[in-house]
Amino acid sequence: MVDSSGDPVGKLERIFLDRETDRPSWGLVSAGLLGGGPMLAPLDGARVEGERVLLAFEKQAVWDGPSPGDASKPGPELEAELRSWYGLGEPARAAASAPASATTPDVPVSQGVDEASVIRSEEEVDIVVDKHVTERVRLVKRIVTEDVTTVIPLRREEVELVREPVLVDEPMLSGVEPFAEVAPTELVLMEEQVVIEKRVVPRERVRVYKETFSEDRDVSTEVRKERVEVIEERAPRAG
Repeated sequence: MVDSSGDPVGKLERIFLDRETDRPSWGLVSAGLLGGGPMLAPLDGARVEGERVLLAFEKQAVWDGPSPGDASKPGPELEAELRSWYGLGEPARAAASAPASATTPDVPVSQGVDEASVIRSEEEVDIVVDKHVTERVRLVKRIVTEDVTTVIPLRREEVELVREPVLVDEPMLSGVEPFAEVAPTELVLMEEQVVIEKRVVPRERVRVYKETFSEDRDVSTEVRKERVEVIEERAPRAG
């Protein structure tokens, strides 16, 4: 149970109905760890939001209000004192014929049943895998140069002088006049030279494929859980 500002007042232990209209009239509140004894909070103007009952009064007014003591339910004198404290005046009896479900907050009513319950909640993890761009790959063709060395055999002609003795009676000497002028004999020497020619030839085709790989990855996070703890507060013994 919380007050009109949202501050906690205490735990709603029990609800008392009006004797004539059967509508919720008072709520028995236990402050628990907040301190103090049992209290009676008016349910006039209260509303239910989820697991909370929102009062139309401030918590300090509830804490400082008349205490029910050990009474199992508020009697006429205590109810009159409480209405005077909260400034409620006399209850409207004319609405007794109206159905209780039309104006009654959806608050569980305990009618002499020794039972209390709370709803325990916990967080669950929902993991979603999302795609993110990591990199872009482009194929770029660039021109690079490198030195190439190749051994190539080259041929060339050279002149070699060969001297041979001549015999006097050789037939080739007949008709040769001694000391006659002879036309010079010429030889043309040849050699091979390197001529570099370049041509462009296709060597290989490069392709890029996109392939999907999967891996297992441990994902850790924290989740909150509610645990129910029973706190017993013993009332002081009379006498």
